Amino acid sequence: MHAERKYDRDFLLSAEKRNQLIDLWEVEKYGNDCFGNPNHVHLYGMPPKEWYDRGVRILARTCLEAVKDPLGNKIGEDIAEVVARVPDKRPIGIIDPFAGSCNGLYAILRHLPGAKGIGFEVEPVVFDLTKRNIAHLNAPIELVQGNYKDLITAKKYSADHRLIVFLAPPWGDALQPVTGLHLDRTKPPILRDRSRFRSDLWLTTGPVRHRSPRGERADVT
Repeated sequence: MHAERKYDRDFLLSAEKRNQLIDLWEVEKYGNDCFGNPNHVHLYGMPPKEWYDRGVRILARTCLEAVKDPLGNKIGEDIAEVVARVPDKRPIGIIDPFAGSCNGLYAILRHLPGAKGIGFEVEPVVFDLTKRNIAHLNAPIELVQGNYKDLITAKKYSADHRLIVFLAPPWGDALQPVTGLHLDRTKPPILRDRSRFRSDLWLTTGPVRHRSPRGERADVT
């Protein structure tokens, strides 16, 4: 038990803790200790107690790594606004090469009725948990295990789809306390991976002022 210690970034990302399943009280303690809000880890449209009661389980690291609902909804709203301005009624496909919890992808899909998503997750433990979690949501998401670079040609949308790519790779050491987020130091580098996709809408670097949870911006190309 770690009830007396502070549940912060250093502890939840430590080698000891990062890949452990955590209980509801731990999720709420992290929210309280770091943000004064036990409901900080708001995922899949639900506060922690609700998603936990529905059978959703996460790793300690996911408390920090997941896109939380308030920001995910902002991203989804921004994308929906851009899509609405384009006189194109083709179906929409969304790709998340670094799916993790899939909450970023899930939030985007909630704002684009009729759209479908494909997520890729390379880490088996994260894939297994997320696969079980999204099964509770009845979401139009196909989660694929493995590196997207090896699988993207087999798992793609037909040419009659508009394609949205949500690029939010792991930070690695890209986030520095003084200089901020360095997009060329994410793992893999986000600027390099952008070139791998044909896309009608990116969530990556660009001129639009809205930033995503890991520092990228929305940009129509």
